[in-house]
Amino acid sequence: MPSAFALEHEQTSADLGAIRLRGSLRLAEAGPLWTELRRLETRASRGQTLDFEMSAVERIDGGVMALLACLRAELQRRGVKSEFVAAEPCSGSSISTAATRWWLGSGPGGR
Repeated sequence: MPSAFALEHEQTSADLGAIRLRGSLRLAEAGPLWTELRRLETRASRGQTLDFEMSAVERIDGGVMALLACLRAELQRRGVKSEFVAAEPCSGSSISTAATRWWLGSGPGGR
């Protein structure tokens, strides 16, 4: 059965890149998702930017949001700038808009 998600690394300049996430991101596929995310994030070095482009995400559950937040925090600890961009609350998700904004760092005060 094919994955319900897809990831793509896009390098727009020497110091600016993004991981584009698409589809349905569910905890049931956390293993393959985490493996691919870790493979892609190792390309980023201190002083560079690696954002998570989320405009094509159809659904994301709380467990996957936690994995993404953990990876973003790890990148930032390594000196890599990283944010969630083009993220909108996903329709059909059981996660509330407020919780989604909090996880994605776009709520009051951000992260």
